[in-house]
Amino acid sequence: ESVQRTESVQRMESVQRKESVQRMESVQRKESVQRMESVQRKESVQRMESVQRKESVQRMESVQRMESVQRMESVQRTESVQRTESVQRTESVQRTESVQRMESVQRMESVLRTESVLRMESVLRTESVLRMENT
Repeated sequence: ESVQRTESVQRMESVQRKESVQRMESVQRKESVQRMESVQRKESVQRMESVQRKESVQRMESVQRMESVQRMESVQRTESVQRTESVQRTESVQRTESVQRMESVQRMESVLRTESVLRMESVLRTESVLRMENT
């Protein structure tokens, strides 16, 4: 009986040790899996956040480039309009000056023709008077 009890106790202790080892190994596997999953989730979140930051920066830079191009084009259009208006004002001034010069020349020619006619009439009257005196 003593031998049987000893063997029974030994078997029981052996079973308990095995079960304890199995429980411990199971707990360790679970903890290892949980740590691994936690690390993977953290890395996945970090990668996602990094991608989102990069995309956000790229969108912002794209918007800034677009706005810069639009401002530049607006400035160029304004300068082009100003140059066109300046050319038009210059041409208008030149046309006005040309018309004024033409009118001035016409007035001078008219004055010269009038003076020439008056001189001719004066000469003709003088000649007429002289002829009358001679006869």
